[in-house]
Amino acid sequence: MKTKILIVGIGGVGGYFGGLLAKEYQQSNNIEIYFLSRRKNLDKIKSDGIKVLDNENEFNSFPKIISDNAKDFDFVDYVFICTKTYHLNEIIQQIRPCISESTVLIPLQNGVNSRDILLKNFESNLITYGCVYLVSRLESPGKIVKKGQVGSLFFGIDNFNDKRLNHLQEVLLKAGIKSELSKSISKVIWEKFTFLSSIATATTYFNAKVHEILKDDLKLNSLNQLIQEVTALAHSKNIEIGENQSNRIIDILKSLPIDATTSLHSDYQNKREKTELESLTGYVISEGKLKNVKTELFEKMYNKIKTVPNTVY
Repeated sequence: MKTKILIVGIGGVGGYFGGLLAKEYQQSNNIEIYFLSRRKNLDKIKSDGIKVLDNENEFNSFPKIISDNAKDFDFVDYVFICTKTYHLNEIIQQIRPCISESTVLIPLQNGVNSRDILLKNFESNLITYGCVYLVSRLESPGKIVKKGQVGSLFFGIDNFNDKRLNHLQEVLLKAGIKSELSKSISKVIWEKFTFLSSIATATTYFNAKVHEILKDDLKLNSLNQLIQEVTALAHSKNIEIGENQSNRIIDILKSLPIDATTSLHSDYQNKREKTELESLTGYVISEGKLKNVKTELFEKMYNKIKTVPNTVY
């Protein structure tokens, strides 16, 4: 039987990993890669394929099918959800026609509650946690640009095994994707969230790129406090990510390209109509109140960012 993998959202994340999968399995009779995309991106990839620039390397590949209508895919075996978190409810309705009871869903979104939302809508399906470490963006329709050496994908469920997940891991590795099927995925997810929520909030609040945060003592001290607040929240949920998150996160940030910033900061700069402020910053505050964890700096920065005009958070 064929393995059918659908990538939903062909931006920096979906375009990069989907491009690698399409490249590896373009001629395969056993594995088919599908893209759910829209507008100019759909038209460009349909006619010319997806182009991925990975530092010095460049390649072009075609999915088996690309469409803006999930009915065109029939039932699929795996779905990677790579859109922004604020599109999740819309995506849930959009993908229903291609979801059977055996379909596995893997959210690769920022934030930590996408799986919970999916479980409420697809109660009988296997839904994993998932996250990525990646600096990549959709530069223009059909063109993905990845920067730096970071490019890893993690998925799984704590203390759980399933042959479908093992098969998917084999498929990902064969495509050259740095993938890890983790049985302690909550720790991985919260380590990523601690990293992302703190640096996204800091870059947006200070309107500064990552290297500008690192070289300024005041900004760096604020970043460290944000990290401590999220770490305390994780511990309140009995997720042991370790006390020394600051050193780990700073090391990751130092390895990023000098012009690197966060997608939340970019959305703020470009006055996007929607952003992920609620899932990255607001979530820390609301969960902190539920768990009696102080998130004073998150609250201060959140309230300031919310005053930015022409942006709906």
